[in-house]
Amino acid sequence: MGAKFNGKGITMLHAIRLTNAALVVPALKATGWRFPKTYRHGVTRWHRFVYACVDTVQANMWAGLDKTL
Repeated sequence: MGAKFNGKGITMLHAIRLTNAALVVPALKATGWRFPKTYRHGVTRWHRFVYACVDTVQANMWAGLDKTL
């Protein structure tokens, strides 16, 4: 449900989250920092806010998962 983006079944909200993820990937690569699981789990309000605005899982995948294991 929701608005479709390019007919691929991606909602507009998810497209925004992916765009934001793409914007933070260079910083993740440069610093070596990755989003920990606490962002998915929503431990704090800040974590919930960031997870709602950024696809943290995809950002970690694009930046490389070597630092999260």
